[in-house]
Amino acid sequence: MKPIIIRSALLTRLVSWVFPVAGITIWPFIIVNPKYENERLINHESIHIHQQTELWVLGFYAVYLWDWLRFLIRTRNPQAAYRMIRFEREAYANDTNMLYLEDRSQYAWLNYEPEDMS
Repeated sequence: MKPIIIRSALLTRLVSWVFPVAGITIWPFIIVNPKYENERLINHESIHIHQQTELWVLGFYAVYLWDWLRFLIRTRNPQAAYRMIRFEREAYANDTNMLYLEDRSQYAWLNYEPEDMS
């Protein structure tokens, strides 16, 4: 699925509850701050579109929140907890590969569970 891209500094500020973001995916939209928009950011957020589609959107948010809360409890650091979320780990590991989504395995995010945090 091709995402709908919304460019808005205001919207990215409004959805930055915990810390500032350059972009966020809320299926089927990618909301980006135009100041930070680049190919890598769009690719990163597009990986999230695929993850959300696989889990019928609500499942994605449930797992995302679960990961963030459990890692927040362990690290006591919102940014560190965010970087440990399995969906973010997959997206960051592959956001420079512009061909990643062409060959991505379904449920590839399952391979990104931190071994020492399970």
